[in-house]
Amino acid sequence: MHNVIESRKRESRLVAIPLAAALSCAIVISRRPDAFTSPQFFAEDGARWFSDAYNLGPWHAIWLSWEGYFQLLSRLAALVEAPFGASNAPLVFNILGLLVQIGPVLYFISGRFQPVVPSVLCRAAISAVYLLMPST
Repeated sequence: MHNVIESRKRESRLVAIPLAAALSCAIVISRRPDAFTSPQFFAEDGARWFSDAYNLGPWHAIWLSWEGYFQLLSRLAALVEAPFGASNAPLVFNILGLLVQIGPVLYFISGRFQPVVPSVLCRAAISAVYLLMPST
């Protein structure tokens, strides 16, 4: 009996995580659909991160600092997008940003956050608050 209950919990998690990911993506994209329909570089994305990765090589550019700061996540994104070329790089950058943005939701919904907040409904509420905060 215990194995059947554990199996059903595992099956429900296998459905909940992709469903939460899809819903989170839809919420984030609905805020700025133009970021995915006509993507453009934002701030240093093109002028600094992508151009360094494209001109210097992605593996060399990853170790550069900018104004005294080591921008690892931005440089890693440029490393991933460099092979896609300048025309597709903004879309790849936005997709990577989307994945980073929905990452906490997937953590909140997963069993790894259960010791902190045992209730599934509370974890879903935390995810909703995170996704629906204005001006984010």
